[in-house]
Amino acid sequence: MPTFQWEEIQKHNLRTDKWLVINRKIIEDFWALRKTAEVMNLFKSNQLFFLLHLAHFIAMESIAMESIAWFTIFYFGNGWIPTIITAVVLATSQAQAGWLQHDYGHLSIYKKSMWNHIVQKFIIGYLKGGSANWWNHRHFQHHVKPNVFHKDLDVNMLHVFVLGEWQPTEYGKKKLEYLPYNHQREYFFLIGPPLLIPLYFQYHMVMTIIVRKDWVDLAWMNHIVMEMDQEPYRDWFSSQLAATCNVEQFFFNSWFSGHLNFQIKHHFFPTMPWQNLPKVAPLVRSLCAKHSIEYLEKLLLQALQDIIGSLRKSGQLWLDAYLHK
Repeated sequence: MPTFQWEEIQKHNLRTDKWLVINRKIIEDFWALRKTAEVMNLFKSNQLFFLLHLAHFIAMESIAMESIAWFTIFYFGNGWIPTIITAVVLATSQAQAGWLQHDYGHLSIYKKSMWNHIVQKFIIGYLKGGSANWWNHRHFQHHVKPNVFHKDLDVNMLHVFVLGEWQPTEYGKKKLEYLPYNHQREYFFLIGPPLLIPLYFQYHMVMTIIVRKDWVDLAWMNHIVMEMDQEPYRDWFSSQLAATCNVEQFFFNSWFSGHLNFQIKHHFFPTMPWQNLPKVAPLVRSLCAKHSIEYLEKLLLQALQDIIGSLRKSGQLWLDAYLHK
C-alpha cells in the first residue's frame, strides 16, 4: 500500500470545488429537516399502536392456522378453493409480521435497543422461523449503499437475474449465460417471488448463521426498478433518492406494505416509526424541490409494470453485449 503525507491527504479534503459545495448545502439542509422532524416528535413511537398491530397479526396467524383452516377443510374439504383461501390469509399475516419486525429491527419502537431486539427476535425468529441478525446484516447494508452491486445484498440475485445497466453489460461481455437473461421478464413470475423466500433466503440465512456462528438465532428459529450500478460518486442524500421511489398513499397499500410505500422517507429516517412517515413527506418533498432533485412517486400498478420493464431492458442489454452489438 502507498504511503501518503498528511499534506497530500488534506488536498483531497478541501471544500473548494463546485460539486462539494453544492452537496454540502444539501446535507446541511437535510440535517435541518431532521431537526424539524425531531421537534415535531416524529421519532417518538405510539407504543399502543404497535402493540395492537402485533395483536392483530397474532390474531390473523391464529385465525389462518386454526379457525379458517379448520372451518374450510372441515366443511368444504381439501380442494383448491379452501386451500387458496387459507394460504392467502396465512401469507398476509406473515407479510404483516415481516413489516412489523422491520420497525423493531430499526430500533424505532422502544427507547432501549435491547427491548427492540427482543421483540424482533420473537417475531422473526419464533413466529416466522427466521434470523434477526441475518436480516439486520443484510438490511443495514442495503440502507447504507442502496442498489450498489457487491455491497447491497438485496440486489444479489445469484446469477438468476441481471439488473440495472452495468451488470447485464458486464455479463454479456464476459459471455456469462447461466440463464437466458433476455427472457428474464417471462421467467420472473415462475422462479422469482415463488423461490425467493423458501429457497434463496433460507439458504443465505443458514449459511450466514454458520459462518458467523450465530447459534442464538438458530435456537430462536422454530420452524427493482430504480438505478442499480457500482458505487456512484454522489452524496448520501442523492444516493438514497436515486435508488428509491414511493408508491401512492392509499389505505390498502400502506397497511399491506407496513407503510413502506413511503420508501424515500424510510431511507432518510430509518428509525422513524412507520405511522409518522406520511407526516414528514411534505418536508422531504420541499427539500427535493429546493435542490431540483427528482422525487419519484408511482401508482401501484405502474410500479409493478416498471419491474417487468426493468427486467426486459436489462435482459436486452445483456443480449446486445453478448452478441457484441
